[in-house]
Amino acid sequence: NNKEKLNLADEIVAYLNLKTGKKFKSSNKETLKHISGRLNEGATLEDFKKVIDIKCSQWLGDTRMEEYLRPSTLFAPSKFESYLNTKIGEQKNENRRINRQCDEYSDER
Repeated sequence: NNKEKLNLADEIVAYLNLKTGKKFKSSNKETLKHISGRLNEGATLEDFKKVIDIKCSQWLGDTRMEEYLRPSTLFAPSKFESYLNTKIGEQKNENRRINRQCDEYSDER
């Protein structure tokens, strides 16, 4: 079971690195703690990949948010479930709405 978790952690971190171009290590104690915790709660490999895909679609290219594409944020107990339940277009639509409001405000001045 422990070996299985380590193999899953390797796969999860490799997928995160592939999607983000970063070089996280699956052997990092903190990373393993977060991944192990979510696995103990019943999360699957597909759940981790979905969270990575969702947050990459929202944060890649956003210099302010890209730094949060890391295991300690994505797999944190306080965030993982809400990230998992985010609809992919949700954040982009919210960003567009805010940008429109800013544009309208600028036009009024």
